[in-house]
Amino acid sequence: MSRKGKIALIWAIMYVLCTILGFIRTENGLLQAIFALISIGFFLPGGILLYEAVGAKDKKTIRVIRYLSIASLSLTVLTLIGNVLTLPSTEAVGDRMYGLLIVVSTPMISSQAWVISLFLWSCLLFGSFVKKKK
Repeated sequence: MSRKGKIALIWAIMYVLCTILGFIRTENGLLQAIFALISIGFFLPGGILLYEAVGAKDKKTIRVIRYLSIASLSLTVLTLIGNVLTLPSTEAVGDRMYGLLIVVSTPMISSQAWVISLFLWSCLLFGSFVKKKK
């Protein structure tokens, strides 16, 4: 397996881990800090992939990271709107929508600080727009 493939696999494993952590509710401050560190660490493999793709001028990898970032950010917004719209519904509907939010916006929920996750997804998105040198 290539280096890029290994990093992508680590990123996928981090996605699954952060999704699982998003379903775990805790009031323990130490656990919340560990969850936040793991959630921030989620972006490290993506950042490495993007950095190496820009250096190697690998347009395919850059495009994949761009589309993943766009998908995560837009699905997060749509799911948040859906969550708000389900307020008058039953608790079961709200729980399902919250579960959907955990899946589409990983690692936002597990980090406990939503703005950090949204910011880092945005950094990956904007980092994928490489300006051509003249």
